[in-house]
Amino acid sequence: LQAAKSDNLTDTVARTLLVNLSSASAQGLGADIPTQDKIVAMAAQSVAPPKAKKTYAQGGLKLVDSTHQTQKAYGNAVMTILGKYTEATSQAVLVAVSKATDNNDQKELQALVPIQDDYERLVEDLASVAVPKTLAPLHVQTLNDLGVVAASVEDLQKILSDPLRGLQALKQYQSMLGEAGRVFTSIAESLAKNGILFKTDEPGAAWAVFTSS
Repeated sequence: LQAAKSDNLTDTVARTLLVNLSSASAQGLGADIPTQDKIVAMAAQSVAPPKAKKTYAQGGLKLVDSTHQTQKAYGNAVMTILGKYTEATSQAVLVAVSKATDNNDQKELQALVPIQDDYERLVEDLASVAVPKTLAPLHVQTLNDLGVVAASVEDLQKILSDPLRGLQALKQYQSMLGEAGRVFTSIAESLAKNGILFKTDEPGAAWAVFTSS
């Protein structure tokens, strides 16, 4: 009854497993390993991944014509913003989660609170940038990917109290961070293709990181 009232995904899935395994057992299938594996897989799939607090669309952006000047300004602006949030890194997230799980210490997860805040403010700042129309689809995707990243960090803070939710969040965090990196690479390639060059002392010079591999 307690599990039925809880929003704890681990409790919920455990309850689902118990009900389904009991039903399978009544049909003479409960002791069948493939059947149990199938039920476990189905229960895991029922876990909804973290969702961003806000979904962005091109209509919500500050769009400008795509000129050499606006693309260069965009490139410098985005990298200036990214440079403000250097603590929001996968290394910091994974270290906090590792320490918490290795030591079963909830206090270690407190390190994720300012990281989550940084990711959320990063998205808000990027949403205020003037975006050349040709780059709008990629910019929207970046905002939405990073929004999910921020939501994943929030769910990661529950990895000890609700392991299933936390593990789902970790998987989503790594996946969406990788996707955001691929989008940034596409933006960098588009800027380079359009002849947008940055001096070494300009923030936009950092785009070279995404095209150097």
